[in-house]
This record gives sequence, structure tokens and C-alpha cells, in this order.
Amino acid sequence: MTEGRYEILLKKALEEAGPAPWNVHDLDRVRTGLTQEFCSAYRADCDKDAVLDWLNALPPDGVEDLFDRLNADQGEGE
Repeated sequence: MTEGRYEILLKKALEEAGPAPWNVHDLDRVRTGLTQEFCSAYRADCDKDAVLDWLNALPPDGVEDLFDRLNADQGEGE
């Protein structure tokens, strides 16, 4: 899976965790709720460990940018 797909999966996980706008504190709920079953339901080749590794590797400003994009998408009615 590509990073863009990781973002889509993360957005779905955030939507399940609660309403937007989201912030970095919501990541704790996502990390615990992001199971292999959840990932596989999204896409058969999805590996939850790869998604979490990607998320954990993001620098702080990358996390902020990610949330800015995800919250902006919500503002556009997506």
C-alpha cells in the first residue's frame, strides 16, 4: 500500500474513533483500534504494522500536516 492509502485508512479509523476535527491526541485511540481485521476490511493487502510504522515514523511537523489535510478534507464535506 502507498502512503496515500495509509492516510485514507487513518481517516477511516479516525472517523470510527470520533468526529472531526481531530488532533494528535486522537492518535492514541486510533493506534489501539487499528487492528489487522480493520485494515484487511479496508484492503486485503493492508498490514496494520506497516501503517503503524509509517505513522510512528512521521516527524512532529509531518503529523501536524497530516491532521491539517485530514481536517481540511472534512471541511469540504468528504
